[in-house]
Amino acid sequence: MTDIAAMLDAYKATSDAQFSDLRARLVPAAATPPASTGTPTTSPSTAAIRGVLFEVDSITFGAGLQDGQQYPKLIAASAGIPIYNDAYVGDTLAHALAQYDQQDAPKFNASTINTISILGGINDILSNGSTDTALRTVVTQYVAKAKATGFVVVLCTLTPVGTGFAASVNATQQGYVTAYNAWLRANYRTIGADYLVDFAAIPEAQDPASTTYYQDQLHPKAPLAALMAAKWQSTLAAALPAPASGSTGGGTGSTGGTGSGTTPAVDAFTVQVGAGTSATKATLSGSVGSQWYNVAFHKTSGDYGHVTPEITLSGAASYSAQVDVSTLPDGPFPIDVTVWSGPATQIRRTIQVVVNVSAGKPVAPF
Repeated sequence: MTDIAAMLDAYKATSDAQFSDLRARLVPAAATPPASTGTPTTSPSTAAIRGVLFEVDSITFGAGLQDGQQYPKLIAASAGIPIYNDAYVGDTLAHALAQYDQQDAPKFNASTINTISILGGINDILSNGSTDTALRTVVTQYVAKAKATGFVVVLCTLTPVGTGFAASVNATQQGYVTAYNAWLRANYRTIGADYLVDFAAIPEAQDPASTTYYQDQLHPKAPLAALMAAKWQSTLAAALPAPASGSTGGGTGSTGGTGSGTTPAVDAFTVQVGAGTSATKATLSGSVGSQWYNVAFHKTSGDYGHVTPEITLSGAASYSAQVDVSTLPDGPFPIDVTVWSGPATQIRRTIQVVVNVSAGKPVAPF
């Protein structure tokens, strides 16, 4: 697996400020949970969970994990429900809220995707300088929008991260994360959310320096992702359907599941890296469902330009592109592969892959 810290150092957005360097670090600090700010404004939903849209950042995206190890996909497989993992590396809670009407609301479907699970805020604090108070405002607005759409709303506490991820953490940031988690525990019902999954309370998550459970003192390894899936599922057990015999659940592709009113096959999206048609080229290929209109291949830093022309799918179930790496720097080179549901953007999904380059040629591992 390519070093995840190096990949994050290179990762930036093409248009959104939330794709700033993920160089800050965070150590949990003790805090006294605040008293609730009031009584719940709504009764918790009693609706059965039929499918889940997951948001916001790299922990939910599953950065550094193999396909199928992400906690949303583990939930889908165990519970036998469709999922749509719309999280991506570097996203912030504030940006996810700003994109709600375009990215989240269209995916709601009372029969297939009726629940939204939100884990976010670390990038807001580490990259955008947000305080826990600012996060409270953002998540309150996010919950209000989701409830107005009709979603069952699940909030999640932030897992701890360690100083081994970088050296720029400070005590103030530590306090923001701890205080935000404490506030969520006391107030998630007050702001209208239906469930709180307390990832931060998982015993194995408490030591981000653990090489058993963390890749880089921020991103979970597969064993911790499995524990997160179990925590999520046990918290919502009463609302989840009993899985059918032999059900595999979930979706197809590195980022998950099904969209509004679709099946996993319609929403399929996978990416593989392989040797190219010449010594200086790499192949990016995969399968795509009928929902997708085109697929594009972008750099993740610098000018964020195309590394090879985009492909209009025209109903094709697969794609293959050649990337010339002869002018790329040595080392792991991340590429964003993005599918779009139409020529005017509409719904999009991105998978980041890494091409390893040496002396202008792609090299294993692919």
